[in-house]
Amino acid sequence: MLSNFGDNTKLYLGKSFYSSVQYFKGSISSICFYDYALSEDNVAQMKNTVYYVGAESSSIVDSSSVAESSSAAESSSVADSSSVAEEIGEPEHVKTTYTLDGMIGINCLYTIPSEYVNGDYTINAEFTGDNEAQTIALNKEATETVDGETAYMFTFPIQAYNMTKSYRAKIVVTDANGNTVAESASSTLKVSGCFRSIQSGGDEKLKNLASALKTYGYYLQKQFNSEAALPTSTPNDLSDVTLETMQEYAQKKETISLTNKLSLAGTTMIVNSGTTIRFYISDLKDYSLENLRLRYSADGEVWEESELKYNSSMGMYYGEIPNIGATKLSNMYKAYFVDGETQVSDKITYGAYSYIFSVLRASSTYGENTTNIVKALYKYSVAAEEYINQ
Repeated sequence: MLSNFGDNTKLYLGKSFYSSVQYFKGSISSICFYDYALSEDNVAQMKNTVYYVGAESSSIVDSSSVAESSSAAESSSVADSSSVAEEIGEPEHVKTTYTLDGMIGINCLYTIPSEYVNGDYTINAEFTGDNEAQTIALNKEATETVDGETAYMFTFPIQAYNMTKSYRAKIVVTDANGNTVAESASSTLKVSGCFRSIQSGGDEKLKNLASALKTYGYYLQKQFNSEAALPTSTPNDLSDVTLETMQEYAQKKETISLTNKLSLAGTTMIVNSGTTIRFYISDLKDYSLENLRLRYSADGEVWEESELKYNSSMGMYYGEIPNIGATKLSNMYKAYFVDGETQVSDKITYGAYSYIFSVLRASSTYGENTTNIVKALYKYSVAAEEYINQ
């Protein structure tokens, strides 16, 4: 009886009063509250029944009559939604794959009734983890045939230092009024879970890729995610990645003669599911921020541009080369700042490997773990290229 717990008691579902006790792992199909003690006959009738909380909470309603019930305002909404799902069907999770050789991610494939896909419905995948959530909209072009049926792929990018974390995923279908009409069962996902199957059944280059990625994730987790327990496996040896290994990727510069030239103040590398390189300038001089861009190219033929942004903590502006996948980390980019179409800075040749070289050159300043991170990133990149090019 709840009254036995006294007044103002906090009660939880799936959670203990005590922090040392783990959360409930599983799913709960229904929750019922009663203001009276159940008899044996009541308990015997619980199978395949639905219970409503409210003025009629003491009544037992057969599940077949849910659509006819109007005992509470929300019951009609539930009935409408369930009737749509009963008529059309529910999305179903049919396959999970993992992206390891480029951007790190979990690919969840679902079969979804065509009435939802082609009708006036919104279809999203909801990915949740501890203190994070992400919603990914349906892309009708991202499909794969699974057991003769069309399955839709939803890709959830994973930061490398979170590969040991568990995530939950499900599909939610809503109508034009925002009401949920159908959803799939929730699935539990973890990138590191695929490593064991690869080690037991993958080819050698795939095993090398998984092993290299695991080591990279290990050092990133050690640096950025200290709350999670580190993997128990021993990371790979990185002693063969030396300054000499990366020497050829040192930054190169082509200077220009310009009175009001912008000066490069530094570079940083951001690591998440992919890798981003940022180029900083500390002073805009007389140029307008709206007209300034970072222009870059990996091959000298196809050029791209990024708008400048402001980093308040550093007090500098930057342009960036975003989301470089593992198989592209060896690319060396030509990069310079432009004002409209006019070059206003020196042109430099730089890439992720250039940053690795700079860290190794000043390893005593960066510290052991940062040094291990960039070494592991290099080994992961090499393994990814060898796997994809085999």
